[in-house]
Amino acid sequence: MKVYSASSIRRIENACFASGMSELRLMENAGVACAKVIRTEYNLETETGKKIAVLCGKGKNGGDGFVIARKMYEIGALPTIILTDDYPKIDEPVEMFERAKELGIRALFYNTDTQRCNSVIAAADIIVDCIFGIGYHGLADAKTRDIFALVNACEGEVVSVDLPSGLDGAGEDYDPAHIKADLTISISALKPVHINSATEKCCGKIKVVNINIDKKFFDMEAPVAEISDGETVSGKMPRRNKNSHKGDFGHLLMLCGSYRMPGAAVFSAKAAERSGAGKITLAFPDKAYPAITSKLNEPLFMPLESDENGFLAASAVEQLDSLLENKSAVLVGCGIGTDMGASLMLEALMAKCKVPLLVDADGINIISQNINILENRKGITVLTPHLAEFSRLTDNPISVIAADRKKAVKEFCEAHPNCVLVLKGRRTLIGCKDEILYINSTGNAGLAQGGTGDVLAGLCAGFLAQVMPAIDSAVCGAYIHGEAGDLCAERISQRGMTTDDLISFIPSSLKKYCWE
Repeated sequence: MKVYSASSIRRIENACFASGMSELRLMENAGVACAKVIRTEYNLETETGKKIAVLCGKGKNGGDGFVIARKMYEIGALPTIILTDDYPKIDEPVEMFERAKELGIRALFYNTDTQRCNSVIAAADIIVDCIFGIGYHGLADAKTRDIFALVNACEGEVVSVDLPSGLDGAGEDYDPAHIKADLTISISALKPVHINSATEKCCGKIKVVNINIDKKFFDMEAPVAEISDGETVSGKMPRRNKNSHKGDFGHLLMLCGSYRMPGAAVFSAKAAERSGAGKITLAFPDKAYPAITSKLNEPLFMPLESDENGFLAASAVEQLDSLLENKSAVLVGCGIGTDMGASLMLEALMAKCKVPLLVDADGINIISQNINILENRKGITVLTPHLAEFSRLTDNPISVIAADRKKAVKEFCEAHPNCVLVLKGRRTLIGCKDEILYINSTGNAGLAQGGTGDVLAGLCAGFLAQVMPAIDSAVCGAYIHGEAGDLCAERISQRGMTTDDLISFIPSSLKKYCWE
């Protein structure tokens, strides 16, 4: 599902009008679609007599509200229109207001009947917020702030059309006194306000409604981001030829694990196995051999010389050339530590590896100590940091990154054009230079445990090995990883699920998107 800026939405609507669709028709479509969502969400098909306060500004958002009031009246609800500013000034909202009045729907003007308006709002079962639209910016006046405060203090359900009034469409400069919605109905598409971390939480549950604008008009505009969903994944996952053999699905080299952290190698390898990669070679310090090999059957094992602590010895680098032969992708970093041997191995990999390389965990920490090894790499590199690792990588405080993760991802990708960045967390972000920013929509708090990041790295690397484009492997890997977590939590619970449980649900997710 694509996310469009307010300016793009205006151009899309103008193109629709130019093609012959009237503004009045589009306003009717929007109001009808919003009313349908309200009916469904609050069981108004069966529960009549609900008191509904429809707060309307003097712009086009108010016009949508007049249509909603009319549709609520038609199903037996008791709507009251409250004009928060003045009589509408635009032709289409004027027409919709008059249609509502013709039905006998009560309309009150806040400026002249403040006390009665406040009483209606306070007593409403549902408050529909159609005060401001996506073009709003700045600070509300004292009267409007009082309305915002009253709405937020009420017990009734608050439904905002397009966005909670007081926020702006970009989700950046907004009035701290804005309305807080229980449900936001976004017209036609998501906007940045619905996905920005500072404003998303103010929107409550978000529903997008189709108001019959032809898809071709959306295709004329570049979205600012895309929420990855099942349709996204289905379109990116390659189909398998019936006459295939294992050589057709790549050979993944994994440099993971150590004596102290064998689980990282095991989890990432198991996830890579589930990805459908044809062959996997797992290289690790030989002191970890019993702990790793006792948990795995499918990979080829390549034990390398260990140092005294069970991490890679510096001499292990001498085997890198042979390890890289005939590999289609490489994963490095899960549980390797940051000692000298691991650092030398990663630096050599960055210089010699010609195929896509995914770097996770300790590998990212090594790069953060010398960013030049990333800048000097010629091939594509996928990085999968969490916030703390990304903070080390960029030398920016976690608080600064968390305040605007999308900006941080875009800046990093602009500076490192050969990288795909997967910034993990709630709504994982995936970006690279000259590509749309993807926002993952799956996952839950049950994934907040050790080992789940190794699973994500293995899954994405397994897709890379099958010669999927790097951005596609990251988008699909993040989505399937999160959905496996959702399926697992549904069956087991978020609190009770383990990393092995998560891996066991990967095939259930894959089955939905991989047409055999």
